[in-house]
Amino acid sequence: MTDIWWQGVPNWIVAVTSVLTLLAAITAGYFAGQAAKWTKKQAEASDEQVAIGRTSLDLAHGEALLAQSVAARQRQEADEAYRNFAEAKLDRLAPVILATAKLSRMSPLTVYKLMPSGAYAYATLSESYSEEEQREIHFRQRLAISFRNVSDQIARLSIIDLASGELENHPQGREIIVAPHETEKFIWERRWSPQAELATEEEINDVRSWLFNFSFWVRDLGMNVQDTYVFNGDLRFFARDGSRLLVRDEPEHAWTEDVAVPSQMRVYERLDALAQTGQPS
Repeated sequence: MTDIWWQGVPNWIVAVTSVLTLLAAITAGYFAGQAAKWTKKQAEASDEQVAIGRTSLDLAHGEALLAQSVAARQRQEADEAYRNFAEAKLDRLAPVILATAKLSRMSPLTVYKLMPSGAYAYATLSESYSEEEQREIHFRQRLAISFRNVSDQIARLSIIDLASGELENHPQGREIIVAPHETEKFIWERRWSPQAELATEEEINDVRSWLFNFSFWVRDLGMNVQDTYVFNGDLRFFARDGSRLLVRDEPEHAWTEDVAVPSQMRVYERLDALAQTGQPS
């Protein structure tokens, strides 16, 4: 029986189809591989762009912080420069006081003794002695204090520490006004009692018992500037020897005149007040 050629698929067609299928698969695999390669490269490029973007962002953030720091420093320098300028202007308003306290060589200490009659007898102390009698006595010391204004500005004085004493004929808390190149004089007085401040060696040696640290503020009339002055005189007239009270006729470190000196940095009251409220000076 004879084969008819269209009744079946010739073998060469099958072979060609197989080859074409293989080539198509190879081509598809090749392009798939290329696509995967390009996809990987694109992913890597995208990651690199992200990293570059992050780095750029970090750099921008750092530059912004640096700019803020520079701006803050410039503002601080400008504020300090203006503050120095304002302080220099106010310095011209600050009065200057020459304050002295004089200790008399003739009678630095007065002794008051209670007599049997009930009255007090007093005497100025001209030599050292020891007090052994258990009777009521007290000691009084008076210093001549003068405040001389050596500037061209009116000075306002406020006493802030009377050194355990008082100013004679001057109410506590009242300001002292000193005109330019004028002098105001006062008597400072203090009393000691053996039954109080002088009862023990510890009380006698307490700095509050013997240091003449009389201090005061000096301001201009508009209260823009404030200086603090303080004396530093030695008032160690007393010592203890058991039950005996030793009384010297002059302080342990003898002196006749003490000069008050500025003890702190100058305070610019108005500038500080404005700075606290945030208002321009």
